[in-house]
Amino acid sequence: MLAAGHLEPRAGSVDPTAALADVQARLGNLQPAAEHVQAMLARGLEYGPAFQAIQRVWKAPGEALVELRQPDPGPSFRAQISPSLLDAGFQALIAVETEHEAATYLPVGIEALQFMGDARQPAWAHAIRTSDGADLVGDVTFFDACLLYTSPS
Repeated sequence: MLAAGHLEPRAGSVDPTAALADVQARLGNLQPAAEHVQAMLARGLEYGPAFQAIQRVWKAPGEALVELRQPDPGPSFRAQISPSLLDAGFQALIAVETEHEAATYLPVGIEALQFMGDARQPAWAHAIRTSDGADLVGDVTFFDACLLYTSPS
């Protein structure tokens, strides 16, 4: 399947700086990248170096915030968002799922994409589960690196 589209700012969007501060205030369970990789392996998801864009994960029931590492785009990079970073958003949503920690999920659709700032250089992804059923459905918002954000030490 091939898809095409374009990204544009959404009118009336939430203040991203306030949104990140609010998310960080709610989340307290910090998971380093190595633990995230191990959790994905336990689900049967093995990511090579190009798809290990998550630096840290903050989690709470139904919600996760991930700090992203910018991939090397290479000379032929033309996408509006790196496939590695888009996949990291899916990984953030999978990290939200705690009830079925051994389940393997595969993205089958995207209803809409929303970026806070520059979609080519997101630094954070915030995932919220929006369904209670067996399907893992949720919202993922990407935030760019220009936002003011103080991470805990």
